[in-house]
Amino acid sequence: MVKFGRHLQFFLEYEEPQCSHYVVPYNQLRDKIYTCICPSDIKSFELSWRDALQKASDDFRESTNSCWSNVFESISKIPNSRGAPLESALKLYPPTMGVTASRDLLCFLKGIYSTASVNSEGLRKLVKKFDKQGPASLSSSLLPELYSSNFHMGLDALDMAIETLRELLDDLDECDNELYDHFKEEKKLNLVHFSRLDRPTQMIMRNESYETEEIIIGKRANEMLWLRDMIRQIPEDDIKHAVAHRGFHNPKGRSDLRPLENSLAAFEAAWTNGIHLCECDVALTKDEKLVLAHDSDFSRLSLDPSSDTSNRKVSELTFKELIALTLKNGVRAPLLLDVLRSAHTIGPEAKLIIEIKPGNNQAAMALARLLARHPEYITHVAVIMSFDLWAMHELRGALGKMLSGEPRRISSSPMLNGDTFDRHSFPLSMGGKIPKLMLLTVAHVPADNYELWVDCNDYSPIDGWLQTDGSCLDGVYVRFEPEMLEPDGAAELKALCKKYTVGVWGVVNKDPDDYETMRYLVKECGVSYFNTDLPRTFLTDSQFEDD
Repeated sequence: MVKFGRHLQFFLEYEEPQCSHYVVPYNQLRDKIYTCICPSDIKSFELSWRDALQKASDDFRESTNSCWSNVFESISKIPNSRGAPLESALKLYPPTMGVTASRDLLCFLKGIYSTASVNSEGLRKLVKKFDKQGPASLSSSLLPELYSSNFHMGLDALDMAIETLRELLDDLDECDNELYDHFKEEKKLNLVHFSRLDRPTQMIMRNESYETEEIIIGKRANEMLWLRDMIRQIPEDDIKHAVAHRGFHNPKGRSDLRPLENSLAAFEAAWTNGIHLCECDVALTKDEKLVLAHDSDFSRLSLDPSSDTSNRKVSELTFKELIALTLKNGVRAPLLLDVLRSAHTIGPEAKLIIEIKPGNNQAAMALARLLARHPEYITHVAVIMSFDLWAMHELRGALGKMLSGEPRRISSSPMLNGDTFDRHSFPLSMGGKIPKLMLLTVAHVPADNYELWVDCNDYSPIDGWLQTDGSCLDGVYVRFEPEMLEPDGAAELKALCKKYTVGVWGVVNKDPDDYETMRYLVKECGVSYFNTDLPRTFLTDSQFEDD
């Protein structure tokens, strides 16, 4: 069963706070279905459903009217704008208002679109659920009202507008170096301070700096040598199951000895030293670039964590603003495309396991579009996963359509990825294979009831999550539990691995992260993926004494 209600909770938490549009109270209306036992209850549900439909329609009308008024007022002095079709008007907007205003417009349109999609799907599912569980059928009376509503009918127009702006913005470039000024001024102040010191003090500081740098370089080299030697000791059949969590990095966010997490260097270090799989987290920028980021902002990893840019959400930043946001390792956060290019250059065994944050359908569809435009990188994506079950099933549908190799457009929403074809389309050929799509779960009852959890004593709910009408996910990523190393728990995990692809993730300093545990889960239980932060204790000499 696909948990749309859980997905909606993710959407409300991660996406909707940025939009402030009306969202259908799906869970509240769903609960009313279970209490419908008499005609008055049915009437009450109908009234509530129609009230939600009306509010969603009012919100859509007000939002789109405001948007289109802004567009036509902005281009009103251009002769060609008189009586212009919407698509033509949108093409005049970026040259008139500039890239920044156009990106703001694109974000506003995507907010309207996401909410309208969720509202349309939510109202449809409520009618379906009522007909299935209620004492009467309402499809014939309510669904025509939904399908003739402005927000349902207007999705195609919004999708066209979004794709038009995307295409125009891809062709524009903006040179804006204002965000570098803070760092330039700070550097100037430091140079002035240094120049005021007497010469002997300057010489001492330089010598200490050189000595410190040589020590750090030596430690970094030792860390890389350790990684290479450690991997060489592990059999190839085992190391291919190890997943370098955010690359070869320090879990505490330091960059003195190991590369910074989710950095290009972290993945290249892992791949070139023998690790096959690396896990990463992606986020979508304001101008729709997929960038590697675990947190909602870069304050934890920024060179200047107090800066405004570091504390703004990644979704609110443009890629050019991210270029100016220097991280602790001295460079910017990489794009997913950068990492895939490196993997492609390194070789066929370099692969990514990509996590999409829950509620972020826009990032999921952006990933689908990226793989469609760059099919040569598809073999370097082993797994795409998320805690959001509904989003994963929708992504399955979107990626599945790529197999045909026919020209097709990947919509902003998975719910509109039908057999659409227009001049924005591009050929998609995935060679008959798409990445494995997996559900992430937690191991304990979560604080947020929209997360899915399962423990190794009972994996039975997983079947209903992964298999639905017309869609099936490849597997599940579960958190490590101590019972997995005991006979009963191992037997349950082994049975699960026979049915699905299974990965195991852990929490740093809480769950075991060593080769012995990984080998047991792989050999005895059949686990395919084992996430590791590659601590220095990952491998000990005693682990090979019995081999």
